Amino acid sequence: MTDEVAKAVEECARVAKHAAPSLATAPDEAIDAALTAMADRLVEHRADILAANDADVTRARAEGMSAGLLDRLTITEDRLTGMADQLRLLAGAPHQQRSVDVSALDGGLKLVERRRPVGVIGANYEARPNVTVDVASQLVKSRNAGVLRTGSAALGSAQRLIETVVAPALTAAGIDAGVVQLVPRTERDAAAALVRLPDLVPLVILRGSGETTRALAAEGAQCGVRTLAHADGGGVLYVDEAAGPRTAPARWPLSSVAASTGSASATGSTCCWSTPRSTTACGRSSPRPSPAAG
Repeated sequence: MTDEVAKAVEECARVAKHAAPSLATAPDEAIDAALTAMADRLVEHRADILAANDADVTRARAEGMSAGLLDRLTITEDRLTGMADQLRLLAGAPHQQRSVDVSALDGGLKLVERRRPVGVIGANYEARPNVTVDVASQLVKSRNAGVLRTGSAALGSAQRLIETVVAPALTAAGIDAGVVQLVPRTERDAAAALVRLPDLVPLVILRGSGETTRALAAEGAQCGVRTLAHADGGGVLYVDEAAGPRTAPARWPLSSVAASTGSASATGSTCCWSTPRSTTACGRSSPRPSPAAG
């Protein structure tokens, strides 16, 4: 991975984290106004968005992309209308309660569950332009800032959607547009960089399947970044360094153990042995404590 790619991803993460309080403290009405404005702007700027997408599709076709992947990459008139409809539905959905009474305790005390945004959530997803709007809108509704990284074939469409739809709608609603960042790089290394920033992006959504997603989930686990993945289920099991590799099979059915790398992989899961090590490559410059067993 080049320093240039890593720096580009980190800069996006820093901007998103700086802007996050604007979204976390926004009133419900502002959130829903932003989502409604996104829907309106999708329709109003339909020609501009479709033109950007057509350029992506033309380029991908010339590079030999398969018919199935080209279909995923394409935004049609109907699909764009559907994207706008989904935004309006989300705007009308009820907001999560920020405080929920759980139970009454002895002595007149009350147990209350308080819900707070994660802060900044990353998302790595395939070359599907509609997912840019899907993820951005879901993050806004949940009051979480985001750093998005899409497949290179869809980057032009994604940039147009962020610049023309998402950012202006947020600004109009009084929310810092910096809360939604799109990584402006085509290199695949950008995905790995996104799961190496535990202090800036503590949770990353990994869409897709196969070895790439499993590898990113394992990388994130090593760096202390939680991931939501569905390569084959995407579970992550942490084992305390005192337990050792022999303990894990009794707790989780692992298909293979790679002792030399300090990790083990299994169908639908990633198991990471906690070892004291420098995490400079993970966005920290000093050793970090091992995660707790479990």
